[in-house]
Amino acid sequence: MLELKELKKVYDGVTILEHINLQIEDGEIVSILGPSGCGKTTLLNLILGIADADGGAICFNGEDITNLPMEKRGFNIVFQDYALFPNLNVYENITYALETTRRSLQKKK
Repeated sequence: MLELKELKKVYDGVTILEHINLQIEDGEIVSILGPSGCGKTTLLNLILGIADADGGAICFNGEDITNLPMEKRGFNIVFQDYALFPNLNVYENITYALETTRRSLQKKK
């Protein structure tokens, strides 16, 4: 389960997110909707560890991961536009990193 508790983010003295509380159960599918600039990307960046929270906690399976580095959180992201390979379809873009990692591991063996 992913749980956000009183999550807060401030940029240049402006509070962007405050009192964000959310629980997402294993296997649950959640959509984050809202107008441009409302904090959707900021929220995802906090969960991923791309940005640091200014308050509250992010817990995953009961463990506080708020201050855990991005690479140790076990999450990943597929960017909407600029980080996609235009010559690959959706499936190929999603599996590209998996295939690259698998080939790298096979070479090491």
